[in-house]
Amino acid sequence: MMPVFRIKEAAGLLRVSDDTLRRWVDGGRVETTTDASGRLAGDGAALARLAGDGAALARLACELAGAAAEREQEACKQQGRADPPGL
Repeated sequence: MMPVFRIKEAAGLLRVSDDTLRRWVDGGRVETTTDASGRLAGDGAALARLAGDGAALARLACELAGAAAEREQEACKQQGRADPPGL
């Protein structure tokens, strides 16, 4: 049986923030299970596949960055600004 890792532990193994990993989980991009205490956890096999596929991690990071940029642009439009700060 493959071990399971709590979200914070799994995020550390993948070298992403726990918030990022939670967004990936919420978006259905990462398989999860529960640990012995019933808490959300990353399945070790799924995490190993994800960690072994650097291209998949890069795609997830790009998708996340793109979604954040779109949200920022939409917020700027709603506030009457042309572009997000720094652009």
